[in-house]
Amino acid sequence: MAIVDIVIPIHGGLPALRRCIDSLHAARCRATHELVLIDDASADPAIDDYLRELEAGGRATVIRQPSRQGVAAAINRGFGLHRDRDVVVLQSDAEVANDWLDRLAHHAAARGVGVIGTFTNNAGVATYPLPRSANPLPAGQTVASLDALLARANSGQSAGLAAVDGPCLDIRRV
Repeated sequence: MAIVDIVIPIHGGLPALRRCIDSLHAARCRATHELVLIDDASADPAIDDYLRELEAGGRATVIRQPSRQGVAAAINRGFGLHRDRDVVVLQSDAEVANDWLDRLAHHAAARGVGVIGTFTNNAGVATYPLPRSANPLPAGQTVASLDALLARANSGQSAGLAAVDGPCLDIRRV
């Protein structure tokens, strides 16, 4: 199976970034992946300390932009790192769970499409339960339990869309 780069542009927000990275490391994915963090000149020294810790532990590749260039430039830097790999762009405040990456890879291979988006509770074309809304997690649910419910309810199904956006996009190189 090919390696997938998970590219996360970063500019501030250490608590959310920690939750994001913790969720990535806790997920049960078989897909081989490399975590690529692009620091867009974060001003918080605690973020730099955290990124150095991840690097030193071999848990992530970190690219530092010397000056603020914006999220598009950060994503482009991530895309340029390994031009032969597919890329998942993940916002630094997103959380993932379970076999999320395996399911994305399955949909991309089965449908032969270039971009796969995900259900989310906040931001993007496929928000749950209300469309295009910032939804709190339903009472009694966690990211992992809601992900498991959606995976079971949709059981490998997907829907074609004219355009997709959101906090997690799987982009296939063709």
